[in-house]
Amino acid sequence: MENRLFLRDKNKMCNDLTFEELQMTKQVMDELVMMAIMDSEWKLIYVNNYFLDTAEYTQEYLYLKDFWHLNFKCHTPKFFANIKEVISGGEKWIGEFCIYKKYGEKVWLKVNIIPIVDGNEKVIQYFLIFFEGDKGINDKEWKYMAHHDELTDLPNRRMLKYCFEQYIAEANQKQTKLAVLFIDIDHFKEINDKYGHRVGDLVLKEVANRLRMVSLFSKKHQVFRQSGDEFIVLLDDVENVKEKVESIIALFNDPFSVMEYIFYVQISVGISIFPDHTRNKEELIEYADIAMYESKNCVVSNYTLYKTSLDELN
Repeated sequence: MENRLFLRDKNKMCNDLTFEELQMTKQVMDELVMMAIMDSEWKLIYVNNYFLDTAEYTQEYLYLKDFWHLNFKCHTPKFFANIKEVISGGEKWIGEFCIYKKYGEKVWLKVNIIPIVDGNEKVIQYFLIFFEGDKGINDKEWKYMAHHDELTDLPNRRMLKYCFEQYIAEANQKQTKLAVLFIDIDHFKEINDKYGHRVGDLVLKEVANRLRMVSLFSKKHQVFRQSGDEFIVLLDDVENVKEKVESIIALFNDPFSVMEYIFYVQISVGISIFPDHTRNKEELIEYADIAMYESKNCVVSNYTLYKTSLDELN
C-alpha cells in the first residue's frame, strides 16, 4: 500500500498528498508565507525564516516550545481548548489570533491549522500557515503557486517534471516523437549588470509573455521557466520542427519596451528529439542544453539540433 499523508477538512478528505508532494508544497510555502509545524503534542518542530523574521525569535529558541505559549497573554485557555478540540479530531481550523514577538509587541495574524494524519487517520503533525492583514491563500492557490514561477507566472521546473512524464508516456503510446527546446536569452547578464536586476526581471517577464504565444501553434505545446534566463518548450509534434523553432525565434523580432529603455532581445535554442536522441527525460534536457550552447557560437543560425558530435565539444 502506498504511503500517503492526508489533509482532512470538516469530516471529509479534501486533499491527499504523497510525501514528495507535501515536501514540495512546504518548500514553496517557505518562500511565500509564514509557516510552522507542530508535532502531535503541540510542540514546535519547525518554523520558517519568514515567521522568525516576523516574530523576532530564533529557530533554536522556538524548537520544542509549546506553540500556544506564544499566544497565552492574548487569549483565554478556553479559546485554545476549542482550537485543540477541532484539530485533534483531524479537522482544519481557520481563524485569527495574535502572537507576542520576542520583545513584547503583539501582531495579529490569520491562521490556517491543518492536521496531517497517517494511513490510520491518526494525527501526527500540524501545519500552521499565517497571513498578515487580508492576505490569504486557498488550497487551489497553493497548488498553483507550487507549480508556477513567481516572477513570470509560467509553469516551473516542478510542473515540467510532471508534464514531461505525461508527454513521454503519450509519445510511447502513440509511437510519436517529442521535441525538447532549451531556450536561453543572449547577453542577459549584460542587461542585469548594466541596468540592474529590477529591469532584468521585467525583461524576463516580457520574454515569458512572448513565449506564451507558442501555445498558439498548438494547445499541447507548453513553455516552462527552467531557471534564470532559461526556458524549456515541449513540442508534442516534431513535424517541421525547424520551421516551428524559427517561428518562436521570430517572436523576438520586435523590440521590448521596459521602463524607459528599448531592448532588442535575441534567444538561442537547442533541440533534442525523443526517442531519436534518448528516451531519458534528463538526458533530453541535457542534450538540448548542449545544442543551445552550440547555437550561441553559430553565426548562421540561432538554433541547433543536437547531434552526438556536440558531446565531444563539451
